[in-house]
Amino acid sequence: MNDREKIHFNNEKFSGFYTILYAYVRVYLENENIYMQIDDLNHNKRSFLLAQNISKLIFKQDDKALKVLICDKSQNECLFKWMFL
Repeated sequence: MNDREKIHFNNEKFSGFYTILYAYVRVYLENENIYMQIDDLNHNKRSFLLAQNISKLIFKQDDKALKVLICDKSQNECLFKWMFL
């Protein structure tokens, strides 16, 4: 698919021209903050603050799932989420 190619969605009532985006996304813990960094193919980098007061951020991958553990420092609680790959 090329940039500005006309795309038709099956069973949808709209179609149009869309720009294809390519980017690398990085999620990381730094100084008790979780950031998301987006780096496009032109080497433009942008970072966004996602959460504060985080004591732990762990990503684990097994055969069929990606698991994430996020722990809040101030409330001493952890959130565990997973999704199928």
